Amino acid sequence: MLSHHEAICLTLAPLVEVARADGEVDQSERRAVLDSARTWGLPRWSRKLDWLEAWLEWGVPEDVHSRWRDQMRDLKRRLSAERWIRIRTSLLQCAFDVAEATGGSVGPTATVSVEERRQIARLRDCLDAI
Repeated sequence: MLSHHEAICLTLAPLVEVARADGEVDQSERRAVLDSARTWGLPRWSRKLDWLEAWLEWGVPEDVHSRWRDQMRDLKRRLSAERWIRIRTSLLQCAFDVAEATGGSVGPTATVSVEERRQIARLRDCLDAI
């Protein structure tokens, strides 16, 4: 069983994938991921922030992907449809925030990388398939 802080980190693993999508993580993207963690309830003093820091540096371990899907399935099963939609929407918004952290945008004048947009689409598709 995951602790509350571990569950938050696991939930936010896709944000790390967005930050790493173009091959490098700059300080703005790193800050956006860590700010999202605090928004989701992970305090600054939590030792689980080390997970996110390590993932930002070296990538999300392969086993985390399947654990993430399992956790999302469990959340969707336990929550009301309204609550699930709020979590889905919030997670996607955080992913956009990470992608836009370096001053990008996702509209017609997009400076968000193609790779970041692909990761966000992949996240959306995964959430929709759950």
